[in-house]
Amino acid sequence: MNLGTERITPSEVALVAVGGATVRAPRVTIDLLRRARGVIDSVLASGIPSYGVNRGLGPMRDQEIPPELQADFQQFVIASHAAGVGDPLSPAQSRAIVAARLAGLAQGGSGISVETFEALIALIDADITPVVTRFGSVGAADLAPLAAVGAVLLGRGTTYGPDGTKVSGERALAAAGLSPTRLGPKDALALVGHNSGSIGLACLASTSLDTLVLATDLVAAMTVEALGASLAPFNEIVAEARPLPGQVASAAAVREAVSGGDLSDGLIATISLQDALSIRTVPQVHGVLHQTASDLREILTVELNSPTDNPLVDVEAGIVRPTGNFSVLELAISVESTRLVLAHVGMLAERRIASLVHRVRSDRPLVEQIASASSSARFLTPVILANTASQIVVRLKHLANPLSTAGTTVGDGVEDHSSQAFAAVLATVDAIEAVEILLAIETLLASDALTADIAMRGARRLGVGVAGLHGAVSDLTASLGSADSAHDVVEKVRPLVAIAATAMSGRALRDATWHAQHENLPDTLPADLADDPGALRRSLRGPQ
Repeated sequence: MNLGTERITPSEVALVAVGGATVRAPRVTIDLLRRARGVIDSVLASGIPSYGVNRGLGPMRDQEIPPELQADFQQFVIASHAAGVGDPLSPAQSRAIVAARLAGLAQGGSGISVETFEALIALIDADITPVVTRFGSVGAADLAPLAAVGAVLLGRGTTYGPDGTKVSGERALAAAGLSPTRLGPKDALALVGHNSGSIGLACLASTSLDTLVLATDLVAAMTVEALGASLAPFNEIVAEARPLPGQVASAAAVREAVSGGDLSDGLIATISLQDALSIRTVPQVHGVLHQTASDLREILTVELNSPTDNPLVDVEAGIVRPTGNFSVLELAISVESTRLVLAHVGMLAERRIASLVHRVRSDRPLVEQIASASSSARFLTPVILANTASQIVVRLKHLANPLSTAGTTVGDGVEDHSSQAFAAVLATVDAIEAVEILLAIETLLASDALTADIAMRGARRLGVGVAGLHGAVSDLTASLGSADSAHDVVEKVRPLVAIAATAMSGRALRDATWHAQHENLPDTLPADLADDPGALRRSLRGPQ
């Protein structure tokens, strides 16, 4: 990730977060930071009152910082803002926060010293990951999360060791041959006075969401095949009758996934003139998720490449300007909207799961089901996964409630509005995971239904996308035994869905966090794999 010279994207932050990419600051970026630092030096020399430079912060914003206490003030800011509590974020999430802060600092608006900036890069290079907790930010600058990062620079705080255990900041720096950083004037505010916590976490969520968008359409297509549903609602003319880009893209994705199969070619009769809305309105509902994912990506790209510090160092004018750019309400509203859409997507998936369970139950007499289960040592997909899906949807509906309107006044009445973006992003991460689990359940049941249908017919050609996913899941379930739990099986299906969906799209897997956990998989799955279900299945299985 090149800081300051190229437009940084959420996926680049995600790749840094999982350790797959390095961070570099070209000379032009360092020169910009030196010029910005010169503005801070001029303000200090002139004595012009400036927030966080020669005056305090928050309720103490009008009190002067004596020059002889500048060094102590920097330490005080980090210590007084290190108020994070609760469960720790994952190492990847913490690294995303550091990467996002570096992206913002590289824009030159903070006035940070080059030495402190390079010390932050050194944390990434040395694989020193601060431990950041879930609670401590109201989304009007992620003060506590970023203070946890600043504390490690000072040789304090806690980090993740190479094996995931927690190590003190002092020991982590010493082991890497690094010394604690001596913060200069305004450096502490430059470290904590930003929403890099919300932005970094949202970058990881965005890359996961991009993959999820693809998965929703593929899994819905699989259920369409399993239920013998009508493809009429996915017709290109129907989709383009209301030419919303997301709706058109979703319908096209379903058509592509079933293309080349007997259902698409009209060789299998559909079971009804009009199917339930959980199938018929897939393009209309999933299409909104396409759009919200795109919107979130664009908002994050702007955030990553903008100098949003308060105060803002205006290098060209040589002055420091007060701002309100620490408010990230647009980001908060974007992730809130995403959760709302995910709830609707989940509602459709839960209803399709119920339809699949009904098909499994109704197609085979009870006696036959009992005999099949008792005579086989293979994994039996529990039909009451429909109940599990129902509970997950309840959770999704709860998560859809807004958080951005629930903030309270802090800072002795000065900070009387906040976006709650940090909390909103974390809730969105939970919602994404919930939908991923729902899609894995739906995939498992649809695969079982397709296997039974193929056995009944003797032969059946599936669409290219559906065939690849069905084959991979069939291979997985064939290797399982009756002792395997539904939890373990669903967790194994989740990555198969993600890879099959990205393979169908012809795009590299963009969920960097997930990809880092499956290092045996190729970096990209070419689109031509979709033309050969056998090749797709072999790729999904990985080395034998």
